Amino acid sequence: MKRIKILSLIMGIGLLGNAFADTAGSPGDFNIEVNVIKNCKFTQVTDISGTYDPLDGDSYDSQAITVQNQFKFKCNKGTTFTLTAISGNNPSGTVGKLVNTTDPNEILYYRLGAEVDYGTLQDDDSNLFNPNVDGVLSLTAPNYNEPTVTVSTVFLNNHQDVMVGTYEDNVTLQLSF
Repeated sequence: MKRIKILSLIMGIGLLGNAFADTAGSPGDFNIEVNVIKNCKFTQVTDISGTYDPLDGDSYDSQAITVQNQFKFKCNKGTTFTLTAISGNNPSGTVGKLVNTTDPNEILYYRLGAEVDYGTLQDDDSNLFNPNVDGVLSLTAPNYNEPTVTVSTVFLNNHQDVMVGTYEDNVTLQLSF
């Protein structure tokens, strides 16, 4: 009888131990799953300023103000993005409008071009206001690093008959992904 009680006690402890064991797998094992999201963000946006002389060059040439590294952004590796722009003075138009700050009837037309360069991968667009002209500036980020971004404000046709003064437009750059 003593043997039966000891055997029952050992079996009970064994069954109790199994009740606390992980029955779905190895004890204490679990998985972690993380989804890296598509994301892009501007890290720097700087105003562009320059000069325009309607008498400079012939009527076929266009003057430009070109800046590099005044616009910076990052995208998570593997994120496909497009870069476009909207002219505040011509939001649904295919060109930008710089408006004279003292006479709103005086308008200087321009296009905004850009090149994005990751070193071994680059794309450009000669008119961010109208991507239908030469295609959309679109890339898949090969890494997390900021690409070199060159932006050109190109005045449409020299000899635009505009009054001297300051002309402004508020442009919205858009990173879509």
